[in-house]
Amino acid sequence: MKKYLLLLCFLPSISLAAGPYDGVWQTGDTTFTIINQNGEQVLATGVDLSDRKFTLSVGIFVGNTLTVQSIVDDGVSVNQVVFDSATSGTATLVSCTPSPGFECNVPIGTSIAIARIF
Repeated sequence: MKKYLLLLCFLPSISLAAGPYDGVWQTGDTTFTIINQNGEQVLATGVDLSDRKFTLSVGIFVGNTLTVQSIVDDGVSVNQVVFDSATSGTATLVSCTPSPGFECNVPIGTSIAIARIF
């Protein structure tokens, strides 16, 4: 019994990431982004199933707007996502700096609709 009481004392101190935009978002026919939010901080993992590549980005929420910057490659892309609801939004490429192995495939200012699939 004492062990269970001791365990209960530690449960309230556990912090889990659980934001209103957490989940898997479809960003194209074969591209998806997994968003993990903890307060204002976000980790976004993009996956492209057609060419088996991924991106990793970190960012900050201000209201319903998320600004993320890639952190994996030497090249850097910055995207801004405005969420219209918990299930839809618009992502816009703000800036992109290419490097060997990292291409800027779309023009600055390009926007796409995104949808949460789960």
